[in-house]
Amino acid sequence: PREITLPDPRPAPEGAERLTIICSNNKIYLLPHTSVIEQIRLQAQEQALVVAKRQYRTFNPLAGEGVDRFLEEFNRRPLQDPNRHFDIEMVNSGGNPRLRFQPREVAGEDERIVTAARSRFQNALRTINPQKYYLRFEVCADSFDIYVTTRRIVSDMNLLAGWEPRSEGWTYTTHLGGEFRL
Repeated sequence: PREITLPDPRPAPEGAERLTIICSNNKIYLLPHTSVIEQIRLQAQEQALVVAKRQYRTFNPLAGEGVDRFLEEFNRRPLQDPNRHFDIEMVNSGGNPRLRFQPREVAGEDERIVTAARSRFQNALRTINPQKYYLRFEVCADSFDIYVTTRRIVSDMNLLAGWEPRSEGWTYTTHLGGEFRL
């Protein structure tokens, strides 16, 4: 068994913005900044309207018709974040479209890469202002080891961080926004 000591929880600085790190597949993935996610939402909304217009004869969400075919066509070419860490697909959540950020197997940083002093992750951490941002780890069941390693690096850089345990197979999702409904 591996013994670890978790830091005492501290509140985030007033007005600080959250930066999310997803620990999955025993790798870490930096979720894009909120402003980038908003751009992805706008792109997804535009793509959804194009697909819906293309399927206008058979896509009737109010009657529950064509939704599966709509999602299949929308997800044929998944969106990607600028860092290419995630494939972004649309899913149906009770009639509300959501964007699911699926970590790419070829992306992310494993323990060997994260611990390197010049890793992309550590370079990104050096640019974070601890008065404006705090880190939130979303830790999947298969990735506790990478979380512990990464958390140690974050603590050494005096950055505030919290974590949330997630079940196996969990993926990050967010709303699509706009008026579009399934």
